[in-house]
Amino acid sequence: MTTRVPSLNTPFLKSFRVKHGPAGLLGRFFLVSNERLEEKNLTLSFASFDELVEVCGRNRNSWGFYNPMFDPGMSNIDRQNMIGLACRNSAGEIVATIATKNFDTVGRSLVEIVDSGDFFGVRTQDNPSGFRATLKSASAEAMFGPMAFLGGIWIHPDYRSLRLPAILAQIMTAVTLTVWNPQHFIGFVRNEQVGTDLQKRYGYEHLEGELLVRDDSKVLIEAALLVLGSVEAADYLAVFLDDIWPQIDAAVSARSRQKQA
Repeated sequence: MTTRVPSLNTPFLKSFRVKHGPAGLLGRFFLVSNERLEEKNLTLSFASFDELVEVCGRNRNSWGFYNPMFDPGMSNIDRQNMIGLACRNSAGEIVATIATKNFDTVGRSLVEIVDSGDFFGVRTQDNPSGFRATLKSASAEAMFGPMAFLGGIWIHPDYRSLRLPAILAQIMTAVTLTVWNPQHFIGFVRNEQVGTDLQKRYGYEHLEGELLVRDDSKVLIEAALLVLGSVEAADYLAVFLDDIWPQIDAAVSARSRQKQA
């Protein structure tokens, strides 16, 4: 069945409809999120795959690892199973990105999907470096059904003081919830970020397992699995909107005042 996906090149609030999830909460979340970012002279819009790849290419020095899952030149993605979101400054330049991919793992667990190569989905003929991944996780061995992976987060160095990763992660969680209504939200956090305030602000209550991503020459990522159920995701959106985001704004303002002093 074809899913109505967000429109490209249109204002954020006009580019999609609230279809799944608690309509009142999601409507308020999207409206307030849009307003709070506009107060920072930032605007949201949905981005094409090509835009994300182009932005990555121009910012490789600050991007680090670019997930090939979101590169149509390497993996099989389309607008039915992938959504990209961009944050632009007043000049229209993309200064932050995040993406999500939809999976239905009926008949295979998440571990089987990852270990088979289908999770990242890199085509054999477009994988000369031998990119591959393995996952060890008791939860993922028993995880089946519709799920969504959130990743592809990049923030331009000039905007990293705004603490956008957690903000964009919750906005994309809300978008994913209302467009696809997955049973599980999943992500990965690098081992060095486990237990940090950044990891906690993502809202994922369950953290376990070991993800190893490598190519033929080196290890690219060592990370833990983040898991969030759909009901938990909706509950955390309310907490984030009313409690966590104001704390982030207060911390950003305090840091700005310190720099000016």
